[in-house]
Amino acid sequence: GDPLGWPLLRAALLDPTGAGWLALLGIAVVAVATRRWMASPRSARYRVVACQSLSESVSKLVLAPVGAGVAFRPGQFAWLRLAPRWAEEHPFTVSSATSDRPNIEFTIRHLGDFTDQLRRLGPGDEVWLDGPHGSFTPNLRSRTGLVLIAGGVGIAPMRAILRAAAQDVLSQQSIRLLLTDRPGT
Repeated sequence: GDPLGWPLLRAALLDPTGAGWLALLGIAVVAVATRRWMASPRSARYRVVACQSLSESVSKLVLAPVGAGVAFRPGQFAWLRLAPRWAEEHPFTVSSATSDRPNIEFTIRHLGDFTDQLRRLGPGDEVWLDGPHGSFTPNLRSRTGLVLIAGGVGIAPMRAILRAAAQDVLSQQSIRLLLTDRPGT
């Protein structure tokens, strides 16, 4: 049998319109990959300051920038990779407040090979962050109040938001936090 892509490629080559669309798709994929992994202006190198075990399955990873770091807001996330450019990467939510800058802190639940590798990082090890991403960043100076709902390690962005609110003397919000540690609730 043919490999999966051959029937599609053969059909596209027999049809000039299909070939044009396939070429455009290929160009788009290359452009996105180039922008994402090779020319990303938000990618920065960090060194591990500490990797502290909080429980059997959760750790706190504290990173310091090598050179100029990036400015994160509470509730945003970054793609973390252990080596530059083409390495495997995963998204993690920043759990530190803005006053912790230039350091960045992540709360990580160890559920697989990648997160188990993070658990073994030691002071001085290098990682790369691509971010900040996301817009889960509330206006802490609003007077309307805030309700935060989280489960398990989902407390990470809420922790950053709560810490930022506690450190902002101008914040006038009433904040409510609902937290559960039971899976599925």
